[in-house]
Amino acid sequence: MRRIETYGFWHELLSLKDDLSLRELAEKFSVTPGAISAAFKRTGTARMPAPPGPRHLRPRGPLDVEVDEYASQRNLLARSPRELMRPGSKDHLLTSWREELGRVPDAEVAERAGVSVRTVAAYRARYAISAFSGPRRGRREEEDQHAWRVVIRHDGIDRDGVVLAATLSAAAARIDSPGRVLSITWLGELF
Repeated sequence: MRRIETYGFWHELLSLKDDLSLRELAEKFSVTPGAISAAFKRTGTARMPAPPGPRHLRPRGPLDVEVDEYASQRNLLARSPRELMRPGSKDHLLTSWREELGRVPDAEVAERAGVSVRTVAAYRARYAISAFSGPRRGRREEEDQHAWRVVIRHDGIDRDGVVLAATLSAAAARIDSPGRVLSITWLGELF
C-alpha cells in the first residue's frame, strides 16, 4: 500500500493537522486515522491535539479567541515547558530532567524524577524528544545473585553444595563437578 505522505493531498493535510482531529482529517481525505498517525510518526511530524470537548461545540473560525489560544500553542518546541504544564500532571517533576531526556534511558530518568517509565515516554512524545538510542544499562551480577542448593551423585555417594548464580540455568552451567546432578533447589537471595 502506498504511504499517504506520497499523495498529492499531503501538504493540505499538514496545513490542517492542528485544526482538525485525526478522525476529521481521515474523513476529509478518505483515509484511516491510523494511516495518518503512522505517517506523522514516519515523517516526525508533531501536532497539537484538537481542543477537548464535543466537536460540534468546538470554536471554528479565525475571529474566535479560543482558536487563537490553541494556535499559539502549536509550536510546542518554541515554548518553555513551564508555560505548557498541564494541571494535575507530573510534568513539573520532569522539567528539571529535560536535558537528560533522549541522552539516557527513560528508566533512569524515571527513577531520578520519581515517576513511571511510561510517564517519561509520554512526556518525551509530547515535546517531540527522541528516545535514547545508546547502550542500555547493564544488569549488575551482584544484585541478581541467588543461592542454589545442588545435590550431585558420584560413585554412589550423594554430595551437597551451594552455587551462586542469577538463574537456574546459570546455576546448572556453573556446576563443575563429576557425577550426575540430582537436584538444584533455590535457597534465596544474597544480602
